[in-house]
Amino acid sequence: MPQRRPVSVTTIGRLWTFIGIFCCLGGLSTACTAFNPAMVELMNEARPGAAGTWRFGTVLLGVSGGFVWYSAAAFLRLRAWALTSIEAITWLALLACIGMGLYLVTVLTRQPEAFFAGWGTPVGPVLSAICGAALVVLIGMIGLLRGRTVREAFHGEGPSRG
Repeated sequence: MPQRRPVSVTTIGRLWTFIGIFCCLGGLSTACTAFNPAMVELMNEARPGAAGTWRFGTVLLGVSGGFVWYSAAAFLRLRAWALTSIEAITWLALLACIGMGLYLVTVLTRQPEAFFAGWGTPVGPVLSAICGAALVVLIGMIGLLRGRTVREAFHGEGPSRG
């Protein structure tokens, strides 16, 4: 009888699968503006070189989303390399989340009016709440990834899964 993968592996793998899919979709949707000639002209008028940066970011988002999606699928199949990959992705996401939090604090202290303005909602507090929630989830994920249950699922006895 084959062993069932632990719930923590399933939860982490599915969460990163959804994140990877949404990153790929985000890359595709932003590509519509980044490669639209009218938008490129507007971006370059507002700030020279902005279109090139936007295109690079779009491609980076799509490619990294594809990598996350592929790694998460392999993680769900208990491939040994995927544990390292997902753990590295989680650490990078944690660093990005901390960086976003520091940026928000900087904006709050230097430009409080910008922190609370935009799109009819208090953007700064909403982003801070999202960043804080993501921080808690990522710290929990790292705890699970470094825990015994996940390590045994990937490196336990049985045939090689690599």
